[in-house]
Amino acid sequence: MQKLNVKDIQKMYEKAFHKKLILFDIKKLDGGFTNEVYLINNGNHKVVLKADTQDLSKLTTVDRNLMWWEAKMLEFLNSQNIPSPEFLYFDDSCEVVSFPYIFMDYVPGVNYFSFKKQMSKRDVESIDYQLGELAYQISSFKPNYYFLPSAPDLKFSNNYDFVSHLFESILNDASKFNCFDSKIYSDVRAILERYKKSLINVSAPRLSHTDMWDGNILVSGNEVASLIDLSDMYICDEIMTFCFHPIKGDPSASFLKGYNHKELNTYEQNRIDIYRMYVIIKMIVKGVLMDLGDLEWKYDSLNSQISRLSRKKED
Repeated sequence: MQKLNVKDIQKMYEKAFHKKLILFDIKKLDGGFTNEVYLINNGNHKVVLKADTQDLSKLTTVDRNLMWWEAKMLEFLNSQNIPSPEFLYFDDSCEVVSFPYIFMDYVPGVNYFSFKKQMSKRDVESIDYQLGELAYQISSFKPNYYFLPSAPDLKFSNNYDFVSHLFESILNDASKFNCFDSKIYSDVRAILERYKKSLINVSAPRLSHTDMWDGNILVSGNEVASLIDLSDMYICDEIMTFCFHPIKGDPSASFLKGYNHKELNTYEQNRIDIYRMYVIIKMIVKGVLMDLGDLEWKYDSLNSQISRLSRKKED
């Protein structure tokens, strides 16, 4: 990732807000592995700067060139009064710096993933219920095609084709870096074909936050303060919302209640297992690309998921 210097940040701020950044404090935030994120305090004006990466070699194909989409999703969530940072400015002209960036308002709150263990069971259930409500509100947006922001020229007419494209993309990335032995590739493709009926059985594509895990939630007390990191919002199967397929265990009962008292049918339960398999594969590939280590449990999880799907019957 590029490292922003103070002069670059001053120029970016001045272009966005038409005023100089003079008496200020800049703090680098934990923005994940693919972006630089900074909290800028200019007097009483706190904003967050999120800058795209220039090094595409460290990104999976589906994670490339998404800053434009995150800006669009911020605007959309703002318009729907869904807790999210207020969108302030997006620049992809590459005039000031050679990469796109977003300014958004600062939202006070603590990371749900970090704070969850300190919360009471009742407060956790309350947060999960609210997340269900928010995910359901987001999913009320129903275009007539499936859409992946990293491939904006492609529109998919059914979920099987969309999911097959996702898997082929990540498996192609995996193949370039020898992430798996050949059997994994053939097993995964066989599973997609075996569960084609379940994958096709989706009533309509919906907007979904496919990375809506605890680390992308800010909370304040027992309230959801903000959803963050919106680049992985796809137009897809609503069950692709991450809360439906956590890496370990079943979806939260409170989340399902918040999601319009959702009851999962057999086809949806099969898709949950398939989407969980996809997330684990992506975690492994990203881990190899970025040399993150801690991969053994992920390989074990993938093998368990493949074995589970290979044993199950679709109907």
